Amino acid sequence: MALWPFSDANASSQLRRFYRVKDLGYLISFEGAVVDSKSGAPVSGALVSSSVDSQTTRTDFAGRFYLQTRKPGSVIGFYTITVSATGYATKLVQGFFYTGNHLVGLVIPLST
Repeated sequence: MALWPFSDANASSQLRRFYRVKDLGYLISFEGAVVDSKSGAPVSGALVSSSVDSQTTRTDFAGRFYLQTRKPGSVIGFYTITVSATGYATKLVQGFFYTGNHLVGLVIPLST
């Protein structure tokens, strides 16, 4: 679910704020962590992208990431996740997705 704020321009004397709720459950998303292949330490700031669309994200201080695509409709196919970080070789991870699929628990090791 996502919330988008908007204001009621017709409200008299007082600005009122409302939130629209949009169900994003039908979109494909990826969640996991990027770690150093030798030490297992989290890799923070790694760039994570997918072949599904142009969405990208960066890992947090604990190496975790959440990447939600904006691909609507009935989609079935293969994906490639690309992970790159300074000091590490770029890693490609491939798999299969379907509409509404939330891939969780991905652990992507990067080597130098």
